Amino acid sequence: STITFENNSFGGTIYHWDFGIDGIDSDTSNEINPTYTFPDTGVYTVTLTVNPGTSCGDTTIATVYVFPTLTPSILAPDGCVGQPVQLTDQTINTYGNLDSWFWNFDDSSTSDLINPEHVFDTAGDYTIQLIVGNSVGCEDTIEQLITIFPSPTINATPDDTVICYLDNVSLLASAIGATNYNWEPDYNLSTTNTATTLASPDESVTYTVTVSNSFGCIAQDSVHIEVFDTLIAFAGRDTTICPGEAVQLNGSGGINFSWSPPTGLNSTSIANPIANPAQTTTYFLTTSVGSCVGSDTITVFVKPLPVIAAGPDESICQGDSVMISASGGTSYTWSPSASLNDPNSATPIASPLATTTYVVNATDANSCPFVGIDSLTVSVIPLPQIFTSPDTSIILGTSTILTVIGGVSYQWIPSTGLDNAASATPTAAPTETTTYYVYITTADGCLAIDSITITVTLEPLVVFPTAFSPNNDGKNDLFRPVLLGLVNLSDFRIYNRWGEEVYAANNSNNFGWDGMLNGEPQEVGVYVYFLRGVATATGTMISREGDFTLVR
Repeated sequence: STITFENNSFGGTIYHWDFGIDGIDSDTSNEINPTYTFPDTGVYTVTLTVNPGTSCGDTTIATVYVFPTLTPSILAPDGCVGQPVQLTDQTINTYGNLDSWFWNFDDSSTSDLINPEHVFDTAGDYTIQLIVGNSVGCEDTIEQLITIFPSPTINATPDDTVICYLDNVSLLASAIGATNYNWEPDYNLSTTNTATTLASPDESVTYTVTVSNSFGCIAQDSVHIEVFDTLIAFAGRDTTICPGEAVQLNGSGGINFSWSPPTGLNSTSIANPIANPAQTTTYFLTTSVGSCVGSDTITVFVKPLPVIAAGPDESICQGDSVMISASGGTSYTWSPSASLNDPNSATPIASPLATTTYVVNATDANSCPFVGIDSLTVSVIPLPQIFTSPDTSIILGTSTILTVIGGVSYQWIPSTGLDNAASATPTAAPTETTTYYVYITTADGCLAIDSITITVTLEPLVVFPTAFSPNNDGKNDLFRPVLLGLVNLSDFRIYNRWGEEVYAANNSNNFGWDGMLNGEPQEVGVYVYFLRGVATATGTMISREGDFTLVR
C-alpha cells in the first residue's frame, strides 16, 4: 500500500523520515512530503526528525496501519433497452466494512447505491465501473463490459374502451422487432399468441400483451375493457329557465348519445348539449354502448315572464280619491308615492291634487325574476267656480230666495222651509235659524258643497207709511201698517185733527183706511193713528202711534 505523508512541521530546514521497516536501511527519505510503498500489511512506526544533529532539532512519530487490500467484484448482466438492469456488488473485504460505492454506467449516469438498477435508453456496449471503499480507507476499482440489446416496441389497440356484454372487440398488438406474442388473461379470447385476437368478455377486464424479440427483450401494453351488462340512461333532473336563458343538459349512461327534438339544442350527439328552448320542451335521450341501449327524458320548463298590467286610467273630481290597481305580480312598487296610501299595494288609494301618471314596477314570484312596468293616469277634474248667495236674516213668517250658480243639479239639505230642495233658487221660509247645505253636481259629475245660513228674527216688524193717497189709482189707496212677521193686532184706530175717530178695526190682520168716513171722502190733512197687538212667537205686546198725511 502506497502512502503519501504530509509534513506539518515548521522552522525546519532538514528532514529525515524513517518508515519503520525492520531489517532494512532503505526505508528512509529526506523529502519534505515523501511517498512510500509498504511491502506488506502490518503496523509501522514512522519517525520524522527535523534538523537532525543540531541543537534546534526535534523528532515526532506516527503509527501507520497497512490493511489487506480489497478484492472488487461485480455482477453486471447484459440487458435490454428500456428495461432495468440489476447491478450487484460482489466485492470481497477482509478488514473493516464496505462503506462507499460509486457506479458509473458509461451513459453519463452514476449511482452511490450498493446494488443499483439502471435503465439504458440506447442499445450498445457499456463499460460498467465500480469504485468501492471500506471503513479503514481502502479503495479499489473494477470495470466490466456489458451489451444492451434493442427492445421491441408495442402499442395495443384500441385504447381503453367500453363494450356491451353482447358485443366483442378486436385487439391488436402493433409491435416492431417482436417475434413472440402473449395475451393475458386467457379470458374469452379467440387466441392468446398472435398479434390480433378477438375479445368477448362479459365482465370488465384488463388484457395485457407481452411481446419478445430474439434477444429475449420484452415489451408490454394493455387494454382495459369496461363491460356494460346493464345500461341505465339518465338525462338529468327536470329544470326551469326563463325565456332567453340556456341550461346545460348532462346525459349519462353510455358513450354514444342522441337527443331529440333538436329544437333549442346546440348539439344532438353529445352528452352535455346546451338547451335554449323558447317554450317548455321535453327532450328524449337515447344513449348506447354497442348493443346496449337506454333512454330517458328531461323536461326544460320555460317560465313565463310576468305580465304586469296597470288598471284603466281614472278620472276623479278635485279633492276626491280613487282606488287604482295592477295585476300580474306578487310584489308591487308605485311611483310617485306621495299621493298614495300604500305604494306597495296592488290596489292603493290615490289622492292626487293634480292629474298624475302612476308607474307600477312589479315582479311575480311564480314567474321569472323580471321587473314588469306599466302605468295609468288619474285625471283630476278641477271644480268650476261655485257662487252662492250670502248668509242673510229674515223675520219669522217671511221668506228669502237662496241662490247657487255653477252646477247642473242641486240638492239642499235640510229641505225644511224650502219650496223646492232641488232648485238653484229655492224660496226659504224657516221658522228658526237654519244653515242650508247645497250639494252641487257639476257638468263633469263632480260634487261640490257650500252652505248659506238664514238667521230668523222672532220679533215682527211693524212700520207705517207717512202718507197715503186714496184716489183709487191702485197705489197707496189704503193706509195701514206694513207687517213683517207674525203678529195679532187687537186694536187699530185713526183720528182726524179734531180728535174725531175716522176708522177703527179690532182683531183683524186684514184692515186699512180708505180715506172715507160714512161714505164721504175725508179732507186732505194730518191724521193720527193708534195700534195695539201681540207678537205671535214671543207674546210681546206691540204698541205703535203716530201721524200721517192724507193727500189727493
